[in-house]
Amino acid sequence: KITTCVQKEVASSPQVLNVSSPSERNPEPTTVASDEELLKTPPKKRRRKDKSLKKKLQMNRIPWSEQFATIKIRPREISHMIQFFLCQLRAQYAEIVKVGNKNEFMISKKNDDRCGDSRRCAYNEFDCELGRYDESVSIMTENSIPGQDVASCQVLMKQFLLGKSATGDKWMPWHAALGEHERYLLQVVYQLPLLESHRERYVMSYAFSGSRDIELFETLFKPLFSVTASDEDRTLGQNIIYQPDVAFAENGILHKRYMAYRANGKKKLHTTSYQCHPPQGASGANFVYYIVDRTRRFVHLGHQAFDTIEQFIFGTKQSSLENSNNIIPKNQSLECDAATGLRLWKSLQSVLTSAHEIGPTMSKIFLVSTHLAYPKIKILDQSCGIGDGADAAFDYLFEGLQTNSRKRHDQRIDLFNKLYTHLTQGPPSQDKRQIPRFLHMLKWTATHTRNRFELNILPEALAHFITPYDLQVALCEWRKFRSTVDINCLLDTCLVLSSTLTDSNTTPKGAALDILLPTSPAVENAGKSLDDDRAIIPPVLVRTTEPASSSASSSSTDVVCSKSNK
Repeated sequence: KITTCVQKEVASSPQVLNVSSPSERNPEPTTVASDEELLKTPPKKRRRKDKSLKKKLQMNRIPWSEQFATIKIRPREISHMIQFFLCQLRAQYAEIVKVGNKNEFMISKKNDDRCGDSRRCAYNEFDCELGRYDESVSIMTENSIPGQDVASCQVLMKQFLLGKSATGDKWMPWHAALGEHERYLLQVVYQLPLLESHRERYVMSYAFSGSRDIELFETLFKPLFSVTASDEDRTLGQNIIYQPDVAFAENGILHKRYMAYRANGKKKLHTTSYQCHPPQGASGANFVYYIVDRTRRFVHLGHQAFDTIEQFIFGTKQSSLENSNNIIPKNQSLECDAATGLRLWKSLQSVLTSAHEIGPTMSKIFLVSTHLAYPKIKILDQSCGIGDGADAAFDYLFEGLQTNSRKRHDQRIDLFNKLYTHLTQGPPSQDKRQIPRFLHMLKWTATHTRNRFELNILPEALAHFITPYDLQVALCEWRKFRSTVDINCLLDTCLVLSSTLTDSNTTPKGAALDILLPTSPAVENAGKSLDDDRAIIPPVLVRTTEPASSSASSSSTDVVCSKSNK
């Protein structure tokens, strides 16, 4: 009788009923309740759920192939993303390429001068080159200063670069090789003097990934591979590579050094760039051993991954964890053709994801690090795995994408390949100004970056064109910027933002932000203070279509742009 009443209510109600089943109180991603089960649910419980649940359940039945054929790219979000990529190149040039001595590794610190006056000249150099390009192709209007639109974005980029999502080693510039962890691997770990073979260097990169904390590695691991290391330390270093179960044993030498490091006031044992997932109860001393054992497991995983690399390149394993005699010297190049590299990528992906505690993000990190160290094996030349951070960017970029439909790895790859093809081979419609402009500055920045790091980073790892792995990392940074800083989607080509722009979500009410906005593209004005360069050409004020929140200093956001824009 109850079932009959419910069926009549479903038939007579003009609204979508709130349907809830017991399984939805503990939902399983792959389980969808049948119609009979949904109808048996009491009406009172159904009303507590989302009104569109029934519609969502029906949409989830659409096969991925049909859904993928109908989704479309949002041009406005693409435009915003490319403008952010230009800002990333600008910050990369000023904050990394022009800082420090040639081939010197610089560690980011909380109290460094990021976005400060000391970076002024480098920012202006980038703006000058962009201005010259804009003048050569007449991309700006007669009332606009060439390159001014990107310079004005510093008001938002400063919030991003100094915010929680990009503090210290969390920030990844456009070139993935210049992320702090990747630079440390290429400039320090791979250059350790006592590492004699590709296998030893590769395995130590996995040992570094046990925590990816640079200060910890500098204190506990780097001295073991120095030319001044004691015999005991050299033996411990070799045990880390070839006898990890001995080196990382509980209450062993290395474990005690971890404990002493923690007791010395160093509370941080793991990077905050991504999360690790210790088991329940792993706190205090147990957390220390968790990191030690995690590093041991990653060393074993490094050997398995390098076995796979040798198998594809040489047709057989040249060395192994048990046999270190037939090692490949580090001066011998590892390379293969593109087809072999693609098969190797898929095989490495399978090896990594089958390991304990390795998900999409961690496997992507290992693969990107592998490609940057050995770009000639071409594992990421054609595509790249998608981590959880970049995955959320697809919600902004694609129209018609169903909720949770992108979570499977193969679906992520489909979406990423669609985006990559659009940026590199798509028809030049609304992107006819942006893409060539970005590519010009990418080539210019890559040339200076290669010269800065010519001894430690291979030029193939600093590409002057859009690569899958650089785009994947850049997607993650854009998602953070888009969702936390520029929630109103203000960035766009030729759109000049006001220097009084504020973000109500990240700054106090009415607080003005500094902006690096030169009055002309001349580099000789670089020595002036920020207050000397606030003059802007007579603007036309427009309002963004989406007003800012009520806590801002005005009811909507003012944007300065040229007369022909927007």
